[in-house]
Amino acid sequence: MVSSSSFLFVCAAAAAFSADAFSLGGIEGGRRLTSLQMLNEPKGCAAKPFEKKKICVFGAGGYLGAAVFGFLQRAGALYGTGISGLSSPRAIAATSTSAEALNKVLGSAFKLAYAGEDLVRLIDTSDVDHIIERVQSYDAAVLGTVYQLEKRAVTLNTYEKTPNDKTYDFYLDEKYGAWENDVPSDDSEYHAQIFSNSLQALVESGSMKHVVVVETPRTPDPMVFINILEETGIPYTYLRIKGKLIKDITFSFDKGVKDSLAVSKFQPDN
Repeated sequence: MVSSSSFLFVCAAAAAFSADAFSLGGIEGGRRLTSLQMLNEPKGCAAKPFEKKKICVFGAGGYLGAAVFGFLQRAGALYGTGISGLSSPRAIAATSTSAEALNKVLGSAFKLAYAGEDLVRLIDTSDVDHIIERVQSYDAAVLGTVYQLEKRAVTLNTYEKTPNDKTYDFYLDEKYGAWENDVPSDDSEYHAQIFSNSLQALVESGSMKHVVVVETPRTPDPMVFINILEETGIPYTYLRIKGKLIKDITFSFDKGVKDSLAVSKFQPDN
C-alpha cells in the first residue's frame, strides 16, 4: 500500500530537484572542495533566487495532479527552494472543469490555497503548437502516462471551433465524480498520442530541462511511454508505483507526510 500523500510528495520533489543540478555546500563525497573548485561546481536551482525554476503540472484536475500542484505552490512561497512562485506552478488541462476540481483539492488540503486564472492554461491536446504556447519559458513538467478521461464541452473562448465542440479532459490520478462513459479505453492509442504531443511541445518550447513522468495504475504497457521518452531525448525521471495508491481524504498540508516510502532505481526490460 502506498498512500497518495507520500507519493505525491515524491512527485513534487522530483520535479523541483531535477529542474537543475544541485550540490550540498561544497562537500563532494565527504571531501570539502576548495574555493576555486566551488566556483566551477554546477550550482543548484536555489543558488540564485532571481533564477527560480518554473514548473507545470499536466492533468492537475485529478487528485494526484492537484496535490502535486499544491506542494509546488507552497514550495514556491518559501525562500531557498529554487521554485518560482510567480506564474508557477502552472496547471495544464483541457477544460475549466479541471480548474474547478483543482481548487476543491487546494481549498481543503492546503489551507484555502487557490489557483487563479493566471496559473491555469487550457490546451488542445491534439495540437502541438497550441501546447507549446502554454508551456514556453517553463523549466520542468509533471506528466502522467494513462490519464482518467472525461468527455466535456470545450470551454468557450479558448480553442473551440463551434459552440458545441467536445473534448476529453484528462486527470492525473482521478477526479471525484468524473463521468467515464464514451471515452477511449485505457489501452487506446489516444493516451500515447496525448503523451507524445505533450512531450514534443515541451521539447520544442526550448526551455524545458526535465520532465517527471508518473506511471498511473491504469497503464497497461509502460514501455510504450518509456520508448516515447527515449525518442525525444529529454532528461526525465520515471516514477513507477509498486503498491496500490490509496487516497487519504483526510490529508492536509498541515498534517504533513507521515508515511515511509521506499524508493529504488528501476531498469526496465527492453
